[in-house]
Amino acid sequence: MNTSHLEIINMSVRYVWQPKGNNTTVYYRKRIPEDLRRHYNNRDYKVVSTKVKNKQAALAPILKINSAVEQEWQNLRANPDGSILKRAITYLEEEASYDVENHQEFYPGAKREHFESVANKLPYEVYINIQQLSMNNPDYDRHDALMAAIKHHLDPHEYRSIEITLKGKIELYASDYIDTYAELKGLGHDSKQIKDAERAITQMTEFLGNRMPHEYKRNDINKFILARLNTGASTGTVKKYLNLINAVFNKVNDEHEIDHVHRFNKPNIPNLGDDRKERDDFSPEQLNLLRSKLSGSKDTVNHLIMVALDTGMRGGEILGLASEDIYLNKDYPYIKLHQNTHRRLKTKNSTRIIPLIGLALEATQSLNLTQEWLFPHYLSKDKKSFKNTNASNVINKRIKKLLDDSKAPTAYSFRHTMQTRLRNVECPADIRKEICGWSGEISERYGSPTDVKKKANYMRETLTNYC
Repeated sequence: MNTSHLEIINMSVRYVWQPKGNNTTVYYRKRIPEDLRRHYNNRDYKVVSTKVKNKQAALAPILKINSAVEQEWQNLRANPDGSILKRAITYLEEEASYDVENHQEFYPGAKREHFESVANKLPYEVYINIQQLSMNNPDYDRHDALMAAIKHHLDPHEYRSIEITLKGKIELYASDYIDTYAELKGLGHDSKQIKDAERAITQMTEFLGNRMPHEYKRNDINKFILARLNTGASTGTVKKYLNLINAVFNKVNDEHEIDHVHRFNKPNIPNLGDDRKERDDFSPEQLNLLRSKLSGSKDTVNHLIMVALDTGMRGGEILGLASEDIYLNKDYPYIKLHQNTHRRLKTKNSTRIIPLIGLALEATQSLNLTQEWLFPHYLSKDKKSFKNTNASNVINKRIKKLLDDSKAPTAYSFRHTMQTRLRNVECPADIRKEICGWSGEISERYGSPTDVKKKANYMRETLTNYC
């Protein structure tokens, strides 16, 4: 076995990192030496995406990445007085600290003289290259010319070292943010959150161009908002996407200590919320029809509908139910909902106890509680999450079929219907909110067995008084 093969095997063992299973992006991860951590905001690891999901296919990129990282660290440790690298750093520090525009106001030749004085400190070949770039394009910005010239005379590792050394001068374009954001959040590119964020940024860059975040002006963002609204997107959807873009930029900028201020916070969305469609409740007749068709069913999709109908739980909450969440051998059976490895709850108030009544009780009694998850059919391929969108589409299609109504409410309307049912039996507002996880402050008294009884009695009453 030759040296290159041994090196590849070594890389696969030491530096391959696939945080979310076998169907997610493979990363190169290597511990940063202590003497260099100050250059990386004191982080422990250097992490770089290979942009592939197969470990075998990632080996070649990892070899290349490792070579670049090793050279990068070597350059960061070097301090070669008189080298191109050192003089380039000196120039950039001087150039960045000199308020050219302010001096230009009082002395028209200030910008040119400043440029000439500091450019002369660079190697002759770099200076000549700058002059040529500027002469060929009179509108060419001197700083851009300098950077292009330096980049021409330095290898990529040296140039990257300049960027790292000059804290705060690392400049990322909008499209560069997703990989770092996914890493910081500990999520793979196949997660819904990262997919949504990537989709939002892609839509924005396709319309406005791929720039650094601080380069987008308010007017640009307003044009993008209007363009999205004109394509039929709701004001709520536009707000959601802009909030995602804002969150991505803020997270990465904080990590890399990028001080440039972007303008994606507090977007101005005309008539925000005016186009919001109120979700229709299921009518008593619709609920009765569903009960008659669903009772006694052994079908998985029907079981999901049955649980939603008589609990008011969110779709993702139901899909993520584990057998250990179900307490049937009680005077008042219930679900104890909490966050687990496969299910993230929407808010801290989503942790709650939900009595099992009606079809929800019937469904859970017929499910296999010896397996880990109640609905393993909807587990993702990597067995790390549930396919919420897929399940939602199937459920809504089934509801329309059962009711023979193409305009029937969606499964999410079961939550609103449960609130209406509870309100109609004069259930107190705080208990209503706690049952569905909407409470601002959940009282401790609602965690006792007595509380389960109280909530169950109100919910059972809705079976006869609403329907």
